[in-house]
Amino acid sequence: MPLGGAKLNTIARYVAPAAAVGQRTAKSIIAYGNAKISTTQKKFGGSSFFVDGSGDYIKANTHAIPASGPFTLEFWYRSEALGTVRTLCGQYLGGTANEFTIWQNTNDTVNMYYQGATGHILTSTTGISDLNWHHIAITRNASNRFDLWIDGTSEDNVTETGDLLEYDFMMGARFNGGGPNTTEHANGYFDEVRVSDTVRYTSNFTPSTTPFVNDANTLLLIHADGTNNDTVLIDDNGERAPIGINSVSSQAVIITSQYKFGTGSVRFDGNTNTDQRLYAYGAASGITTGDFTLECWARFDNFSALHAVTYIGGQAFYVGSDGKIAYYYGSGTTGTTVMSTNTWYHLAWSRSGTNLRMFVNGNLEVTRTDSTSLNNDLLIGCKGINDQDMRGYIDEYRFSSTARYTSSFTAPTTAFTNDSDTTFLGHFDQIDSDTTVMFDDNGGTLPTRPAVTSTALGNAQLDTAQYKFGTSSLLLDGTGDLVRLDNLADSIGTGDFTIEMWARPNTLPSNLSAMFTWNHEYDWNEDPDGTVVPGFVISQNVFHYGTSTNSGTYSSGMSTGTWTHVALVRNSGTIKIYYDGVEKASVSNTSNYTIGSIKPAIGVFDRYIHTSPPLGGRFLWDGWIDELRISTIARYTSGFTPPTSAFTNDTDTLILYHFNGTDGSTTFTDDRI
Repeated sequence: MPLGGAKLNTIARYVAPAAAVGQRTAKSIIAYGNAKISTTQKKFGGSSFFVDGSGDYIKANTHAIPASGPFTLEFWYRSEALGTVRTLCGQYLGGTANEFTIWQNTNDTVNMYYQGATGHILTSTTGISDLNWHHIAITRNASNRFDLWIDGTSEDNVTETGDLLEYDFMMGARFNGGGPNTTEHANGYFDEVRVSDTVRYTSNFTPSTTPFVNDANTLLLIHADGTNNDTVLIDDNGERAPIGINSVSSQAVIITSQYKFGTGSVRFDGNTNTDQRLYAYGAASGITTGDFTLECWARFDNFSALHAVTYIGGQAFYVGSDGKIAYYYGSGTTGTTVMSTNTWYHLAWSRSGTNLRMFVNGNLEVTRTDSTSLNNDLLIGCKGINDQDMRGYIDEYRFSSTARYTSSFTAPTTAFTNDSDTTFLGHFDQIDSDTTVMFDDNGGTLPTRPAVTSTALGNAQLDTAQYKFGTSSLLLDGTGDLVRLDNLADSIGTGDFTIEMWARPNTLPSNLSAMFTWNHEYDWNEDPDGTVVPGFVISQNVFHYGTSTNSGTYSSGMSTGTWTHVALVRNSGTIKIYYDGVEKASVSNTSNYTIGSIKPAIGVFDRYIHTSPPLGGRFLWDGWIDELRISTIARYTSGFTPPTSAFTNDTDTLILYHFNGTDGSTTFTDDRI
């Protein structure tokens, strides 16, 4: 899945400060073998990523270096193996025009090969044999001159024409035909990897003494910071890392009956023996004794006891039993306004220097001296288990690394927006069907709908050996394998829709070999109790629709070992099926396709598909499925050119499975960003 706005119950990882630029789409970075984060060595931050020379590498899900025009590729590298050839990075397939690779040679110099029109090798005179960190950079200018730089010194150059191979960017190994080369893998540490669409160096320079910063020219930026042995590598695209949050006992929940802005808020009921702790992990990280602002909208049921709005270590930001805003650390300070129950109030605690000011609806209530160092984590809605539990609602909670208010102000009239000073922003609108799932608005795109979960039956699993896009696809072996979609909430109804995917058959034993089914549980479109419900099935050379045995037949042209784009589309009462963009059949149909007790499924026609394994499941798919998307619009109304990249989620998407992940995994993630 792309990063963007992320679930708050995912622990955040460090991202270096970013310039305020328009955000590009972050590239997906996959670690292979034992490639991992290591805190043993680092140039900047808290870690680097390590490859051990025996099958380890990382790969972006696309090319990172532009085919033509200026670019800079740079990184820090510390070699742990000397005197042998070690591949550092490149976009290389082996024997392919315009491929590109950088390696450490047997004499520990750095070399670059670019096939181009004639093929050239650049060689450094400086070696990297001292087991220290070295800055390595390649630049290409507008005149197609390539320069190799080691530690800021130009070592070699050549002018070479031809566009670079647009293939997945790899570090630690190179592809050779169908897979990574089995030898010459890097053994060492990489840190601060950056690709830019500009020439950053034109003469000898002093390498940066701080981490790189994302800017308008950055195409890829990997800080390689994280937890030791972690395999998650993040492309810093200018978004801050999402803050992790946890509703510890699922007692702090989103409700939609009360809110100040948006569609929801967090409910804290304050019941005795209830654990309503809600943690925002790392939201105050790095602030210590500096400026900050904690603000939110709050609505209280009563003031029978203290209401902890936020607790940070020994510091309590709360509303007292007298209905007044307050702060406690060593001693308490209280405001003057007495709040009423069942009324929304904007509350703010803002520290500038050593002055901590408290505000209610924009009115400055009181100022006290405070220079207490903040802990990293925020505890929202209570002080602990059954300790100063809030009774009421919180909406639009924002924590900032600046003093937003130093005097009285007009309370906000709209929802907060993320900016460069925001460290955590919870709108608390219900997006997921699980009301304990909350999201930090980190400036990216928040999910647009609840996630569709699935169950893998039989041996259905991800396979990294085959894929159309991304890093893997869904493998079904034709002997009991299928994937059931468990909680697809929206029905297609009588309106337009599109169901599309890429399919690669291993065998094609029947015209009815099915890729997808909707409301076909028993025979054709019957429930086991005999109830007839409208449904449809997409098979190799037949699609069934409506009720009874209605079908459209055709010759799909599918062949084993080949990826084919398949799309079933209803547009204004007409269903058409397309294979690789070519219309194969067309029928009139206005059936009402609903979601009932029978769940849609991938890779089967019918016959007790909800059991595990499916009892008597008929016409099971033997092969691979990639990029499955269901939409509530007719995306195609006539012949078309099949997509050339992975699908993207939009407001018309009901479900989108990229089927990317670890080989053999049975976890499939719905992309709703």
